[in-house]
Amino acid sequence: MVIGGIAIARGASQHARLQFACWIACYDPPRLGVAVDGRARPDNGTPADRDTAILGDMLARNLGLSVGKKVTLLGAARDGSVAADVLRVVGIYHSGIPELDRSILEMPLSRAQDTFAMTGRANTIALGGPSLGAVDDALPALKTLGRRYGVSAVDWSAMEPA
Repeated sequence: MVIGGIAIARGASQHARLQFACWIACYDPPRLGVAVDGRARPDNGTPADRDTAILGDMLARNLGLSVGKKVTLLGAARDGSVAADVLRVVGIYHSGIPELDRSILEMPLSRAQDTFAMTGRANTIALGGPSLGAVDDALPALKTLGRRYGVSAVDWSAMEPA
């Protein structure tokens, strides 16, 4: 999952005045078909699937959104321009972690790169594993790989030291 940026999300309904800041998490549809609400994420990469969003249940509730509704994003693009987009909500997830459920909007990677003027780029790549120990064990190899490409690999405690 790639964290693509931060945006203001606005519900396109009678709650349109409600706005919340959210993290934009991206997925590459042809490579990831994880189920949401018992359905697979759009995974064929067609243009019809590029305008999709999956929201945490608390974010969706705060914005007054449900599956089939539209969410408007407004943020800053990498080149300094305004990043704006309108996406169709195709899924709502519940991770059980309130901080994620109220602040993450997922969208296809290619669409986020277009919206945020980041073609071929990402600002954070978050990886997970079967256990915290497995993630910790993988960190030295990830740091080596990162140096090869001029990027940093850090663990969660370095990103969120609190």
